[in-house]
Amino acid sequence: AVTDRAATAKVTDDAKASADAGQFKKNLMAGTTLRKEIADYAAICRTWHNGRTMPWSDRGPRLLPTSMFFEYKQEANAKRDYFMDKVDRFCAAYPDLVEAAKLNLGDLYRAEDYPSVDDVRNKFGFQLVFSPVPESSDFRLAAADAGLAELKAQDDAAYDARVKDAMQSAWNKLHDMLTKMADKLTEPEGEDAKPKLFHSTFITNVHAMCRLLSHLNITKDLS
Repeated sequence: AVTDRAATAKVTDDAKASADAGQFKKNLMAGTTLRKEIADYAAICRTWHNGRTMPWSDRGPRLLPTSMFFEYKQEANAKRDYFMDKVDRFCAAYPDLVEAAKLNLGDLYRAEDYPSVDDVRNKFGFQLVFSPVPESSDFRLAAADAGLAELKAQDDAAYDARVKDAMQSAWNKLHDMLTKMADKLTEPEGEDAKPKLFHSTFITNVHAMCRLLSHLNITKDLS
């Protein structure tokens, strides 16, 4: 969606409202869901990725246990191929969708809103980058001996804190899931209370999380 300044000005003028009263956004792909399907699937992939990795740095790389690498990469490759297939289908249909937009948007249609199909394709990407977790910071190798011990202590403390936070995140996921499970298993009260119905995923999701935690427990702490 993009903001249509002309339409925004007309709406606010007709309503006798101030210029900053609102904005009119138009859906450039009105009449089709192909573009939205790509965005929705990208969100699914991000959720899947976050569920199988642990936080490592603020809004940066995430931690993938070595024991999960091959399974993760196989699934990620399949998701990448499915994602790119959606992109291919969207790009193949793009010229026709632009033509259809002329009818769907009416007077809101602007040819300049639509980039070339090559530019559109370049806006999509699905990239996997795997990097080993460094045991120490490379910059310390050039540090003076006098400050090396302090830098090592700081780096070790930061490393330990990240491991702790990563593990806490993994156990929090299980705790939240079991808490919700316990709430749902509470017997309904009252004569008119209806029995609760559960889907098969009620158990399988918890089982899958426990299996995942056996990999995410990178410190092998069973306490």
